[in-house]
Amino acid sequence: MKNRYILSILLVLLSIVLILPSIHSAKLGNYEISIYINSPNSAHVIENWYIEYNYLNLKDLEQFKTRIMEANLDPTKLTAIDPNLKPHIYISQAPVPTIKYDDIKNIVTLDYSTNDQILINFFENQDEILWQFNSNLLNRFVLNDLYSIPKSSNITIWFYDPLTIDDPAPGKIDARQLYLSGFSSNQLKILALELKPPLPSFIVLNMFKDMSQKGLYNYLIIIIILIIVMFIFRKRLRSGFKKFVISHSVIEPKKVKKDFFEDEIIEE
Repeated sequence: MKNRYILSILLVLLSIVLILPSIHSAKLGNYEISIYINSPNSAHVIENWYIEYNYLNLKDLEQFKTRIMEANLDPTKLTAIDPNLKPHIYISQAPVPTIKYDDIKNIVTLDYSTNDQILINFFENQDEILWQFNSNLLNRFVLNDLYSIPKSSNITIWFYDPLTIDDPAPGKIDARQLYLSGFSSNQLKILALELKPPLPSFIVLNMFKDMSQKGLYNYLIIIIILIIVMFIFRKRLRSGFKKFVISHSVIEPKKVKKDFFEDEIIEE
């Protein structure tokens, strides 16, 4: 009876050991994502995903790493290893990332660029542009119709110079970066302000507007005609110019120096 009891315990322990790797297999958990906006239609994205694994089963961690390396950037194979082994920040076409593995921190890094519509022109006048971050880029973080970013993870959005983040914003603002963590909302509205350079003076502005409307072609024709007229009537222009200079010039006689006469008187 006692032997049966011991055998039963051993069988239970053996079952736990056999089941444990499948229950606690390595997978991607918390994340830190940085979105570096370069222009309204371009952004560089770095996704850092922390691996969750069973400390009693380090072999499974090594197998997880090996499978990622063997996948050779094949999207189907990568998502079969873990559904999060793919780019998350895009709208239409999924970018092809480069994948790095940090053995010390046990982090998988996805590095890629996207040319989707990052910023939308929300409002514009002659002095400024108000840009709106395209919230569709974060659609893969929508859960039950809510944008959801847990406290253990974060997404940081970096805006390029000279944009400044318009307050209020849904996250923490630090200079030109917006930090989102522990966030849950049915909408995501992020605005950034861009000040335009000062406009030229009124006269110069009108001249350029007129030139843009009529074109440089008409101005070139006028200049060529003036040059031809000046060449044909160059002799008359020269004589007229001389007459103008002579008629408006005053020739004064030379003044006799007083010092000369003063010296003559003293000598006498």
